[in-house]
Amino acid sequence: MLFYLFLTFQILYSVSSHISCYVCPSNMNEFNYLITVDRIPEQLNNCSLTQNFTACAVTLIWQKNPEQTQITTNGAEGRKSVLNQHMLDVTIGFENKLSTTKWEKIIIYECTTNECNHFNQIKRLLNSLTIIDELDQIKDIITPQEPFQGQWCEQGSNATFIECGTKIPDDKCKICSLGVERNQTGIEFCATCLTENDGDNFLSRSVMINMIDRTRTDVWQLQCRSNKCNSLSNGELIRQKAQIDFDFVKFFNNGHRLISFVSMNIMFLIYMVFMIEFHC
Repeated sequence: MLFYLFLTFQILYSVSSHISCYVCPSNMNEFNYLITVDRIPEQLNNCSLTQNFTACAVTLIWQKNPEQTQITTNGAEGRKSVLNQHMLDVTIGFENKLSTTKWEKIIIYECTTNECNHFNQIKRLLNSLTIIDELDQIKDIITPQEPFQGQWCEQGSNATFIECGTKIPDDKCKICSLGVERNQTGIEFCATCLTENDGDNFLSRSVMINMIDRTRTDVWQLQCRSNKCNSLSNGELIRQKAQIDFDFVKFFNNGHRLISFVSMNIMFLIYMVFMIEFHC
């Protein structure tokens, strides 16, 4: 029976993993305003429905000064794990580079059902997301102070998600950094410094949402060049000033109920195994 189950899954995977996705180029879908659930174009431009992908994707990028929103939809080729292909990533933050501060918000959505990056799906995503962004109130954290001193950087860690150096000599430090991750098991952090300065000072708040099991991982980050700028208290300010919430009930019941690709696979496999056992 296990052989039949394995064979059925392999056949099912090879057939079902090839899906159609909408491909809408970013250079044809740039809008000179900040798209919201209440202010969104009626349709995207120069889109085509293309076959033989293994996953579909949507990327939305918001920027200010000047206001602009860019939308891209596309597909991915190649053999991928279906269990990790219904994901939503949301990031908001500021970057200070060459004395200029820039705000940006990014949404990346990836899915593995046929035509799942349709424009209506984008509307449902926006309708299900709630973002409270007050990061502009603390953006001065990433304003660099010169001349930089390595002893400004705090160093400490309980992180397992990344290798974190906590004994870097002050004279080797070029920029301070902080990364904090919170998931179902707890909170981990890495406060350290980098030995090379790429010139980017930034702060960001991200949420990575697994749409299948409805779990989330929260991440907030800092890269900066001022006294104790990478402290845990500054990281906590980032968390407080940017709230990202997703309404699963609204998303999965908005217009019609969706059955996930994995769920359909499981039901079909159970049916096939039952039929094989019944006829054996």
